[in-house]
Amino acid sequence: MNCISVFIRISVFSIFLGGCMTKPSNYAKIIMENQGADWPIYVAGDSTQRTISLEMPANSFIGSFDKIFMNDSLICILDKGIAKGVFIFDHSGKFRSKIQRSGRGPGEYISPDDAALKKDTVLIYDRNSRKMLYYNLQGECCKETCFKTYRPIPFAIKDEGHFVFYFGMPGFSKDNSEVVETDLAGNITKQYIARPNLREAQGRFHLPYYFAQNSEGVFFIPVFGDKIYQITTDSIRPVFDFQFKSQMYSFDEIGTQSMVEQKDKYSYFSDFHMTDDGSFVCFINRGNISLVNLAGNIHTGELMTWKGDSPIIGVYQNYFITVMESAGSGTDSDEMNTSLVFIKSERLTDVAKK
Repeated sequence: MNCISVFIRISVFSIFLGGCMTKPSNYAKIIMENQGADWPIYVAGDSTQRTISLEMPANSFIGSFDKIFMNDSLICILDKGIAKGVFIFDHSGKFRSKIQRSGRGPGEYISPDDAALKKDTVLIYDRNSRKMLYYNLQGECCKETCFKTYRPIPFAIKDEGHFVFYFGMPGFSKDNSEVVETDLAGNITKQYIARPNLREAQGRFHLPYYFAQNSEGVFFIPVFGDKIYQITTDSIRPVFDFQFKSQMYSFDEIGTQSMVEQKDKYSYFSDFHMTDDGSFVCFINRGNISLVNLAGNIHTGELMTWKGDSPIIGVYQNYFITVMESAGSGTDSDEMNTSLVFIKSERLTDVAKK
């Protein structure tokens, strides 16, 4: 198919004025067949992109950029499997400190399964030990809370007194709810997207970027769902309809078989990120394979495909963040320079208008 910008303008007003979603669109099949041919997420030499080169001390190495999370003064990078910690930089890219406290003792974690930033405190959740650990910017643990029961990942900070967790497997919440809100001690306070008949084979989805978070709040896309929901103070509300429902599985359709074997339809969205202006990127999967890269905006209704070998790993304000590496200029041939590239979300709207 030609590289034609394909986008859907969804009636956002119908969502807010009565909760009615628009009928399924014929554009869904076109977008699937387009296979990410529309919008290059990273363009070398684009003057609208910002770049921050990271200063890495000799004794530190980031092996895997699993998550980037920021505030107005700090950049934090989570490396789950290799360095097993969080690296902290300022906005110029200067290295400030790192948190590497792997272990089983006080202030230590078995694995840094997910992390978040709350003002000047880094939160790390270790699901194996069921601990939420709080670290200062010097890498010292100033508090830890052991949850009474297992809480899966990922998680997001909803507000001053609550977390939200993704529950991708049965048996851990009432009615097998997919999203649960907890207090800071891990006690469940609210539950959303009930799956009362969920079976073990149906529920094992590894979704590291299940929650998208921006200045407006926390958002998610349920497994086998085609709508984006926002978590409000007391409930959830739909804010975007992909209109792919007819091309997606339901839990009843897959029965007791593993989702990995189900490849006739689409199953779930992953790698979901959203900027402050409501622009988002995500993948849609068939079986356990990411097939099509999607980009859109919950306020304007644009929906299109994008391409590129540089996945989005984080957001800051109205920028998507990816990582670029280049060969160093020193005599050591193994030296690599690592930079964060900030891509303006406005590019999505600009391309869609063409």
